Amino acid sequence: MPRPGTWRGTPLQQPVARDFVHFQQGQEAGLFDLRNAANLWKYWVNLRTGEEYAFNLAHDPGERVNAIERAAPDLKREWRLQLLRRK
Repeated sequence: MPRPGTWRGTPLQQPVARDFVHFQQGQEAGLFDLRNAANLWKYWVNLRTGEEYAFNLAHDPGERVNAIERAAPDLKREWRLQLLRRK
């Protein structure tokens, strides 16, 4: 079945190497940074308030501590650029 023209993205069941997986739910948009399995990051921003969140899922799989302040500045910059490119 052909993909409708209004849909964006790639089917998850299609084997494609991905560096990032994007998500959005309501006012929260983010991504999973898959480039380093030993440091799998989840990052998102509240689009209404601008608050940012980051969790290193390899070290904090329960997402208990927001590590945005401990994330390297170059990583944060890259995550923000990735989100801007998706809009």
